[in-house]
Amino acid sequence: DYDGTGNIAGEIEVDYQNPELRFMLHNAYPNPFNPSAVIRFVLAERTQVTLSVLSPLGETVEVLAEGEFERGEYEHKFEPKNLAGGVYFYRLKTPEKTLTGKMLYLK
Repeated sequence: DYDGTGNIAGEIEVDYQNPELRFMLHNAYPNPFNPSAVIRFVLAERTQVTLSVLSPLGETVEVLAEGEFERGEYEHKFEPKNLAGGVYFYRLKTPEKTLTGKMLYLK
């Protein structure tokens, strides 16, 4: 779901007392950002993951994480190098689902 501004709306609350985690991708923080942004995601089960940053044209700018990850919460820092300011997308891809968010780099 999007809230009309391009941001993912309706993040799912996780009850840390309950061992049930849900697959989700948090909004990048801060957003807009400079010099870096943190991207957080939650996995409900062990799975293959690719977390990447994409240009507005859909080209991969950087792969932040790739491989098999255990169930749990993760965060990765994106520090653009030699990139123009502007809109970028971050994508969390597993064999079952793909989630995408949008962030703004102020240079």
